[in-house]
Order: sequence, then structure tokens, then C-alpha cells
Amino acid sequence: MTPSVLRPSRRALAVLLLLVAAAAGALATRGVAAGDGDPPAKDTRFADGTCEGTAVRFGVVLADDDAAGARAAEVFRADLAEQLGCRVVVVPYATQARVVTALAVHEVDLGQLDPAALVVADRAAGVASVGAYAVDQDTPARAGALALWTRRDGPRDLAGLRGRRLALGAPLTAGGDLAPRAALLAAGVRADAPATDDVLDAGDDAEALRALRAGRVDAALTRQRPARREVRGLRRVWRATGPLADVVAIRPGIPNAFRRLVLVAVRQLPGRTLAPLAARQGIQQPAPLTSVPLDLYGPVAAQLDDLVGAGLRP
Repeated sequence: MTPSVLRPSRRALAVLLLLVAAAAGALATRGVAAGDGDPPAKDTRFADGTCEGTAVRFGVVLADDDAAGARAAEVFRADLAEQLGCRVVVVPYATQARVVTALAVHEVDLGQLDPAALVVADRAAGVASVGAYAVDQDTPARAGALALWTRRDGPRDLAGLRGRRLALGAPLTAGGDLAPRAALLAAGVRADAPATDDVLDAGDDAEALRALRAGRVDAALTRQRPARREVRGLRRVWRATGPLADVVAIRPGIPNAFRRLVLVAVRQLPGRTLAPLAARQGIQQPAPLTSVPLDLYGPVAAQLDDLVGAGLRP
């Protein structure tokens, strides 16, 4: 890896640390189970190189009512527990920022991260990738193609979206957040992070398109190729190749002997185990996770730095 590729400016690093600190505050407010919230310096779990008396904790973004997501995470949990010979528990979080923070403060040991969240986690806490969702042993998978849509009587290009309301994806995601906002910024349009006054955090493509047709927003992002009927009467003003798929990441501070066991076990999980979580990213028939160099995410890091450098929230 080229170290400079993902190294942020001082300003960017300060904003990233503030982001993680804010999420940490939210975790502290919510509270954690006894023994799960110790600061990293006091974490002695796995000190003997085994998981005896404790569990490996896997953090993933899941809504409270996401039963299908919970079942997908359970398949991953059960097979990893069998591979490791350890108890494994799934810890759900509301946002990518929460998973980043949980890894940073050692509340979880593994986490599924979007590439944008991985860049932040690497910079702010030294979190490392175990492997990326893949289509074969050497090729990381990509999520669906991206597109921004307007109504036929609305703006005809990105520049026309200045001062307009948008429906984007979840904050701190490469496809739902960074890529469209970086494209807008290049066109002279400053769009803040999703879940703000002018940017709706749309749960999925269908919600985004409904908001557009109802007039609640002036442009909507889709992250999978929509059916023709879904975009009939709409205008596509931007499109881009889908972002790289999620990675499974591991926190720092795990003793090397046990860390090696975890790395081997996760990388040996078969595609059928990963398939339910992969399908949620639009990936069919995944292979086992593949190791990737961190500088593969250099373009995502550049988008993040461009937004921060323009004074926009990551």
C-alpha cells in the first residue's frame, strides 16, 4: 500500500475524529452491556490467545425492524462460530458511524463496513480490512450502478440542483453519500450530508423515488438499476459505476495469536454463508472474502477529502 493514498490532511483528520467522537457520545448515551464498554487500554479479552469465557462480537448496520437483515447476519454468525469454535454474537447499529466507533472503542471485534466507513475507521482508529465481498478469489464485488433522477419538469443537469432538496443514501457510504455529493460539488453544488434539512436519507431506492414523485425532493438517487416503469417520466441527470462492496473489518488490539485465527476463519467462510449479506448489496453468488490493498479505496478517500476541504460534513 502507498501510505500517502489514504492519509488525510490535518483538517480532514480533525473532522473525522469529531465524527467518531460524536458517534462515541451516542454509544455512551445508549449504554453497553457490562464488560463491553471498557476502553481499549483495559481490554484483556483474548489475552490467552483463545475466546474462552468471552465472545467474538460482530457489528453490522441493521434497523430494528429489519428481520431479513437479522436472518442474514445470523447465517454469518453461526458459520463463523463453527469455524472458530467460539461464541459469536451479532451487535446491530443504526449507522456506519456507530460501527466505526464500536470498532474504535473495542465494543465489537469485527464489523461490516462500507468503503467510506473503512477509510474513516483506518484513519481514526487503525481498523484493518479482513477481506472484501468478492465475485471470485481475486476480484472485489461492486454494488449496483448509481444514478440521480429529476422530474421531467425539473433540473436538467447537476448544476441545476443548486439550492434544491435531494434524496440520497445513508451517511458515510461511498455510493449513497460520497459519490453523488462529490459529483455535485464538482458541478458547483454544495450538498450537505444526508439526514439534514435539505438532504433526505432515503432508506432505499423505492423511498427515494416516491419522495421525488411526491415533490418532497427535487432529485433522487438510485443505487441499483431501476426497472423502466419505476423511472418512467423521470430524467437521469447523472450516473456512475457502482461502488466497491462492503468489507469485513477487524479492530486493533486483538492479540496476534487469536487475531490470526480470526482472519483465517473469516476468510474461509464459503460464499453460501456470505450470500444473504451480499444479496443486500446486489451481489449474487459471492465468493469467499478476498484480501484487498487499502489503496484500492483511494478514490473514496479523495472524495471524502474533497467534501471536507469544501467545508462540508463527511
